[in-house]
Amino acid sequence: MEITKENPVLEAQIQEMVDAGVFYGSHKSKTNPKVKGLVFGNRGGIELIDLTKTVDAMDMALAFLSKIRENGGHFLLVATQPAAQESAKVFGEQFGFPIVLRRWLGGILTNFKSLIGRKDHFVKLRADFQANAFEHLKKKERLNIERDIIRMDELFGGIQTMTDLPKALIIIDPHLHITAVKEARLMKIPVVAFGDTMSDPDMVDYLVLGNTKSRTSIAWFIGKVSEALAKAKVAQPVSPGTPTSQVLKAE
Repeated sequence: MEITKENPVLEAQIQEMVDAGVFYGSHKSKTNPKVKGLVFGNRGGIELIDLTKTVDAMDMALAFLSKIRENGGHFLLVATQPAAQESAKVFGEQFGFPIVLRRWLGGILTNFKSLIGRKDHFVKLRADFQANAFEHLKKKERLNIERDIIRMDELFGGIQTMTDLPKALIIIDPHLHITAVKEARLMKIPVVAFGDTMSDPDMVDYLVLGNTKSRTSIAWFIGKVSEALAKAKVAQPVSPGTPTSQVLKAE
C-alpha cells in the first residue's frame, strides 16, 4: 500500500481508517483466495488490508446506497456481533430502518408474507393486552399471554411497520451471516457488505473489506454509510416507519 502526500484527501481517509483499525484482516490461513489482491501483507499471520482498495470499494458502495435512498428505498441492516451493536442501534434510530441484532431469523426475506401474518397477530395481541382486553382471564393465563408478547416482540418488533421487502441488505460480516446473504440472493435483493478477508466477494454485490472484529472499525463503516444516506435527497417518504420500533431481534 503506497500512500503519498500528493493526495491529501486520500491520505486523510487512510489515516482515519488506520486509527479505527480497519486494516486488520483475519489469519492468513483463513483468507479467501478471491481477496488476495486486496491484501498487501501480513503481520504475525494476520492479513493487512490494502486500504486504498477499501476506499475505492466504499465509494462505489455508498454511491449505490445513496441512489436507493434518493429513490425512497429502505434497507435492512444485519449486525449480530457484539462489536456492532451500539453503532447498529444508532443507525436504526437515525433512519428508522429495521436491524437484526441477534441471529438471523430464517425466512425474513424468503418467507416474508408469512412473517407479515405472524407479525400482524403480534401487533393485535399486544394492542389488546395494553387495552386490558384479557382482564377477565386468570392471572396465570394473562402471564402466559404477556410472555408470548415479549417473545414475539423480540422476533417481530423491528418489522411491525414494514409492508414490503428492503431494497438492499447492509451486512456486517457476510461470512458470519451467510444465511442472510443466501436469502437475499434468492430474492434478488442486492447486498452491501463490510467483510473481512474470509469473505467471498462473489456472494455479495458490494464488498468493502475491513476489520469486522473491531468496534471502532465497524463504527467507521456504519458512520460512513450514515453520512452518505443523510446527504441523499429523498424523493419520497421512506418505508418502513418510525425510528422507535426499528430493532429486529430474533432468538
